[in-house]
Amino acid sequence: MHRIALLKIKSVFVSVLVGFQRCPKVLKEPADCIDLVDVARAPLNLCVTIAAEGQILKGAETLELFRFYQRAWRGQEEFYLRQAHGY
Repeated sequence: MHRIALLKIKSVFVSVLVGFQRCPKVLKEPADCIDLVDVARAPLNLCVTIAAEGQILKGAETLELFRFYQRAWRGQEEFYLRQAHGY
């Protein structure tokens, strides 16, 4: 069973919350497999997981989404760089 993350992209998060009761039916997934995530406050490892495995429900071609991907991948690269070089 996989997890689904719903991204916060400007006002889309509000509309997703309003329609959250319908999400399991629309996504054809059990309610316990759907996670709502505030990506602005999420830790780096969760953001990377969302970027790699999350399903984009709305706003797939937005600049905000591309910037989120950029932040997530940059953060992951910095983490491994610091880990490898000890700073």
